Amino acid sequence: TETVPSPRYWRGGLTSRAIPPALHTLAERYRTTTSVVLLATTAAMLGSLNGLSTCAVQLVVGNRFTPQLRYAIGNLTQEVLATVDLRGESFEDAVRTTWSAAMGAYRHGQFDPARAAELVREASRERGVEIDLSCYFNDLWASTQNPTKGFRPTEEGLKAEMASTVFSWEDRTNEDSVKFFLEAFDVFGEPEMLRFSLIADTLYIPPAVIKAFLMGLERLLVELVSREVNLDEIAAVSGLPAR
Repeated sequence: TETVPSPRYWRGGLTSRAIPPALHTLAERYRTTTSVVLLATTAAMLGSLNGLSTCAVQLVVGNRFTPQLRYAIGNLTQEVLATVDLRGESFEDAVRTTWSAAMGAYRHGQFDPARAAELVREASRERGVEIDLSCYFNDLWASTQNPTKGFRPTEEGLKAEMASTVFSWEDRTNEDSVKFFLEAFDVFGEPEMLRFSLIADTLYIPPAVIKAFLMGLERLLVELVSREVNLDEIAAVSGLPAR
C-alpha cells in the first residue's frame, strides 16, 4: 500500500501571468464569465483524473444578493453543491453545462444547513455508501480588469509568459478535512497575475498530482486559446495522469 505523507494535507500554490489573458479570451469566446471558464476547466480535469462523466463540487456563495443583505454584519456565506455534466464531446460543451450547474447552485445558495445535511445522510443510506461532498471551488480573483480586450493573445505569447510561472508548497497540515479545495486569488500589486491555491488530501491526491493539477490548469487554458479541446484530450493536454 502507498504511504500517506505526514502531515496529510498539502497546499500547493501557483502564480501565473498567462492564465488571466487566457481566461478573458475564453470568456469572450464562449460568452460567459471567467469564473465559469475556470470552474469548467477544474471540473473537466477532475472528471478526467477520476474517470467520471460528472463532477460534483461545492461552490462558495456570498449570499449578499439583495439590497437588504448587502451591508449586513455577519457571515452569510454558504457552500452549495453543483454537479457538472461532462458527457459532452468538447470543452465548449463543458462550459455550457458548467454555466447551468453554477447558476442553479447560486440560485439556491440560501438554505437550512441542518436540513441539507439530513438529505445527504438519507441519500447515503438509500445508496448504501457514504456521500462525500468535500470537494470545493472558490473564485476570489477580481477579473473586472480585462487587459486582453481589443486584442487576442497568441499561443506563443502565452507560452512565453508561462516561463515566469512559479509553483511552491505553501503549507502542510493534519488539521483539515477536505479532499480537494481550489481557490483563485489576486496577487497584491500585480493586477496582471492570478494565484491558485490548492489544498488536497494526499491519501486521495498525492503531492505530485497536486502540483500536476495546478500546472495542468495553466497548460490547458493556454492550449484552449489556440484551439478547441475535446474532453477526451484533457489528460494529454494538461499532463494529468488519466483513468
